[in-house]
Amino acid sequence: MLTTIVSNRRLNETQFLLRLKTGERIANLIPGQFFMCRIPGSSGLILRRPFSISDANVQSLEIAYKITGAGTSVISQLKEKDTLDILGPFGNGFILEHQLENAFLVAGGIGVAPFPLLAKVIHKKWGKKTDITLFYGARTSHELVLKDKLSSVTDKILFATEDGSKGKKGFVTDLLSEKLGKLSQTARDETMIFASGPTAMLKAVDIIAQKWNVRCQISVETVMGCGYGVCLGCVMKIKGNCNETNGKKYKLACKDGPVFYSGQLEWD
Repeated sequence: MLTTIVSNRRLNETQFLLRLKTGERIANLIPGQFFMCRIPGSSGLILRRPFSISDANVQSLEIAYKITGAGTSVISQLKEKDTLDILGPFGNGFILEHQLENAFLVAGGIGVAPFPLLAKVIHKKWGKKTDITLFYGARTSHELVLKDKLSSVTDKILFATEDGSKGKKGFVTDLLSEKLGKLSQTARDETMIFASGPTAMLKAVDIIAQKWNVRCQISVETVMGCGYGVCLGCVMKIKGNCNETNGKKYKLACKDGPVFYSGQLEWD
């Protein structure tokens, strides 16, 4: 699908918010799914880049992204009325199984990207019956983006920065562990964790969720080349005792993920 860029707003030195006009409705989009994008006519960038969706309206998409290499660097230079070729949506996305008392969204850095849309969908599905808390961590306060948008769709935001410039000094996983420790087991049974961010953070969230016996969905970040499961560039190792594997030790983030349940992934 060929889309037109409405805006490509710089949020800080390396992070941007890209808004695309699709020209047609994106049906059945699930928070946590992603699109594979490329610049038409760009001979130097052969492989598409995966981007999760931050927000979606009838004929537009928003993508929060960070410059991590040549592809995202070129995309950051695109201007209004430029075009971007997108395919998707791909992947499974976050699953909203049943009414929750608490939805804990845990984000590290640009891993916060899918959470504005997820929070909107949770409120639309369950209303104010579900309390949405965002646990948002980064190295510095300067790297915390989309705060106004996130404040409008969540009930509470708890910040953590490694340098202590905003919120708790340390890791966002410390905040999560402290919060879970204060809940009764009954409350934990009615809580779901949704996590997105760097691998080290996701591993820590996985361990914490299992420690407190809280259901958890983890959106992994990995290199992808196609989105169809053909290139095998996004292989994830799965624990052998996991009931979801059907005898397989590996799954593909693009087809079987990018969202996995806590306890499925082999991190080492």
